[in-house]
Amino acid sequence: MKYDSFYTRLQILCGAVYYPIAGDGIYVLIGGSLFIFLCDMVSHIASIGFILLAFSSGYLVAYFYEITRATAIGVETLPQWPSLTSWRESILEPLFMFYGALIVSFSTSLIYGIMYSTKFNDPLFLASLFISTFLLPTILMSVIFDDSFRGLLPWRFLKLMLLDVRLYLIVVVIFQIVILLQIVFDHFVAFKTFWIASHVVTILTDLYGLFVLARCCGLFLRMNQDSLLRDL
Repeated sequence: MKYDSFYTRLQILCGAVYYPIAGDGIYVLIGGSLFIFLCDMVSHIASIGFILLAFSSGYLVAYFYEITRATAIGVETLPQWPSLTSWRESILEPLFMFYGALIVSFSTSLIYGIMYSTKFNDPLFLASLFISTFLLPTILMSVIFDDSFRGLLPWRFLKLMLLDVRLYLIVVVIFQIVILLQIVFDHFVAFKTFWIASHVVTILTDLYGLFVLARCCGLFLRMNQDSLLRDL
């Protein structure tokens, strides 16, 4: 499929907001939310809670990568949940790379928060959060594309972002809007219901946001595949 015009690319990217609920996606969302909820509940009452929490987190991250890669090669529906080959390859490596991306992207917020302030009425702290969320998509794409910690190197993820700055800005805007909608929904809807339902709904909205971000990352990689093969 050709993406000759920016308007065409914009339309396709904006369509990512419908991706998690298209086709059987709603069942994947509900099933995944219930699975994570059960893992979370068991992790609080069982002696193996930490292991179970690490497993569910790593498996979710692995699925995030699976969505991004599937989208990048042209798959239009949510893929199957990833198969488990080994604890290290299927759970630990994706989880550590994801946490590495979070640490690198939010390093400015962490440093400023430790040294100065973490108050949301501090404009500089808010600016550091914006920078962090601005960088997160390209760092995640870089890690997924390289399939290694090499994707955390600044010259790797910055070069990836610069392949199409306008398109990347759209990815960031969609990501920011989804985050804001999650916050609003959690504040005004989720916490006004029974706590179990509230927890499940919160997980559901979090999964929705992750799936949208994964889809946007995959579309960005797909639309720039020629440049990726040539320049990276």
